[in-house]
Amino acid sequence: MKKNIIQLFLGFLLINSCSNNNSFEEFDITYSNFFQAHNSIKLTKSDTVFIRKYYENFELEHPYYHENYYTILNKDDRKKINNSLKNIKLEEYDSTYLDNNFFDGFIYKLYLKKNNIEKTVLVYSRNSPEELDSLTELIISSIENLKLHKTDKKFEIKSQDIFPEPEKITE
Repeated sequence: MKKNIIQLFLGFLLINSCSNNNSFEEFDITYSNFFQAHNSIKLTKSDTVFIRKYYENFELEHPYYHENYYTILNKDDRKKINNSLKNIKLEEYDSTYLDNNFFDGFIYKLYLKKNNIEKTVLVYSRNSPEELDSLTELIISSIENLKLHKTDKKFEIKSQDIFPEPEKITE
């Protein structure tokens, strides 16, 4: 009986410690450099990362489409990303960093939910916050050489709308 109680207690500690390894509740990022990549990355509460790659093929009936993938982050990269997310103070950032004179640059949008605060930040500027740029670079570099596996799993990307809707022409 005493042995069963100890095993149950140790199991509870293990499960509890695993569930508290994340410094965030939800996180995803969508980025584009306009001519080479347009992707979204969704971190999960485990080492699994979901990736959505957006494509254009104007020979198709529906020229804009996407494919979903997943990959597994290594332990060191996961730890670095978690530490970066833990240190970000959402309330210190504006929701938008835009430079209207910035063309053909790198654009990204972060969605982060932690400590009951949700925030989306769009960045398309030469004067973007260094902490957000470093986080973006860390996440992209952590997954760029990992093997991607196609998946049919449905997942939501809250940052995917990085380009404004075209203005409607009215007469």
